[in-house]
Amino acid sequence: MRLSLFGRLKEGGCLALLAMTIVACTTRPVEVPRPVPTPMLEKHHVELGGGVSVSYQIERKISAVNNVSCYAFVSGTLNNDSSQILSRRTVIDFNFFSGGKQSFRDLTSPVADVPLGGRAMFEMVVSPVHRDGCINYDRIEVSLRKVVVN
Repeated sequence: MRLSLFGRLKEGGCLALLAMTIVACTTRPVEVPRPVPTPMLEKHHVELGGGVSVSYQIERKISAVNNVSCYAFVSGTLNNDSSQILSRRTVIDFNFFSGGKQSFRDLTSPVADVPLGGRAMFEMVVSPVHRDGCINYDRIEVSLRKVVVN
């Protein structure tokens, strides 16, 4: 004879179900501690010669997916105190090193032409995701490939 679900519960399943409910309601969820990150915001300024400089900041973020992986955003401005107008096709080359080895490299450009004595933001640089947490960059090389507006 087949018993319905209700019939099985009446036969003693109710006690087992009640016991599981009580245990589930009285146990606390396990909380995973968040890692302590390295400095989350660093500001830098680099003189590139000829009256041109770059002011930038590195902002690190912890991934919401696993609360461990880390990535960084690099944003800033290209400052032009030279006697030439710099084109938006000018290239800023960022080269990041950690532990004596190259971590990543990226190229960016200003969002607009940079007039004499002016400044322009550059396109944001985003690092690759570091799965074991935030890393420190022990050296950052910044170079410039100027394109002048005629």
